[in-house]
Amino acid sequence: MRSMGALGYDDQGAISRTNSATVNQSPTATSRPNQKAKRLCTKPGCNAYALTNRSRCAAHPPHREYDSKRPEYRALYTTIGWSDMKRNQLRSHPLCAEHGRKGRVVAGSQVDHIIPHKGDLALFFDPSNLQTLCASCHSRKTAREDGGFGHAARIATNSEN
Repeated sequence: MRSMGALGYDDQGAISRTNSATVNQSPTATSRPNQKAKRLCTKPGCNAYALTNRSRCAAHPPHREYDSKRPEYRALYTTIGWSDMKRNQLRSHPLCAEHGRKGRVVAGSQVDHIIPHKGDLALFFDPSNLQTLCASCHSRKTAREDGGFGHAARIATNSEN
């Protein structure tokens, strides 16, 4: 009687009989054809396996320098109160205020705080502190105030509005 060998998967994922001595027992071998092989953590010098559907292991979470520099008051932008104020502002003032000051007519798409609130709830939810801007004007103003695009951060004054 001949030996049947062990069942396994070949390179294409098909079931095949293999000699039990040749079965691949490496950590990258998959037990099912649709399962991804384990990958090493992408952190330089780390030899641990990455978490499922992630690029890094548990000891090396993804690098989120951008998020760590963002202020805690960013959560205010996810509230229903802000969502309602934003919708009302865009309905009542659909044009970019900055372009309007220059005599141009451009559709606005973003709601901006004229005076940066920096977490002050009264200033954040004050409708008179809002203006509609197009995306390019809003990016320019935010970069100027928050120090984006290599510029130093500065505080806006009422004369700049």
